[in-house]
Amino acid sequence: METWFSDQALAFLWSVALGAALGVVYDWFRIGRILHRKWWLTVFIEDLLFALIAAGATAFCFTLTNYGQVRWFLLLGEGLGFTVYFNTIGVLIAKQARFVARVLGMIRRALGRFFRFCGKKFGVFINFLKKPFIFLAGWVKMKTDHFQKGRKTGGKKRKGRKTKKGKKTQSGR
Repeated sequence: METWFSDQALAFLWSVALGAALGVVYDWFRIGRILHRKWWLTVFIEDLLFALIAAGATAFCFTLTNYGQVRWFLLLGEGLGFTVYFNTIGVLIAKQARFVARVLGMIRRALGRFFRFCGKKFGVFINFLKKPFIFLAGWVKMKTDHFQKGRKTGGKKRKGRKTKKGKKTQSGR
């Protein structure tokens, strides 16, 4: 089985392109990490998933371009493509993701302040609306208590009343 130099050069270019494509996949995970703080186990699982994707893509590419033979120059080409992408376009994408994360954080904080402010004003408004009902409930309670006191005495007036000095006098005089 002969391999020509042009076949090897083409396989090298495909491996460089694969490395750049894997850089895009890694940026996908990195953007998720930038936008949302993640737990260490989630990061570990994402890294493991990326490693599986990279291994599968490498095996598939080597099968198509080099008949499944692993060559060092192909692995170096893949690493070169990943490194070039990661240090050029990947840097720009990471900066944009950090910018978006900062903007989203500012928006989240502003919305939080807005909703707290609206909640406080809504509470004040509800308290304002409740005051007449609270007054009415107090008035009704006062009237029912007065009515209940009158029923306890049998609804009759007392015969004697107290004077200023505390002595009882005959009623009606």
